[in-house]
Amino acid sequence: MNLSCFLPLLTVILLRITSQVRAVGCFVCDSLNGTNMACADPFDGILDSSNPSNSSYVADCMDGRKDSTGLFPARYCVKMFGTRWSTETSSYVHLFIRRCTLDSLGDQNGYFVWGGHSYKGSILTCDYE
Repeated sequence: MNLSCFLPLLTVILLRITSQVRAVGCFVCDSLNGTNMACADPFDGILDSSNPSNSSYVADCMDGRKDSTGLFPARYCVKMFGTRWSTETSSYVHLFIRRCTLDSLGDQNGYFVWGGHSYKGSILTCDYE
């Protein structure tokens, strides 16, 4: 049996399947020392995903992949929050980041590095927002 006759049919099927792939919706924002209190915890109830005027909610969130070109439908939402001591200001720095990602980062507590600084906090991942 010649498999080349099935190639056009397989192509159509794959195109239909991939055109129906939807990305997860996530809140995308960050806050450093309260610069965006709506992004921090407790999470601001005004940031409601049903409110289309909310600019921090991305319904079909896309993310890049290392060593790849373009953006792909994200599968997870991530919230990272942490605290570090700043020797420059002699005070604590509080960081909140909400993003979408292709890969699950799991739920972790401990230390993470962001922007060249080490923070003590948590990384939380979910497949919905």
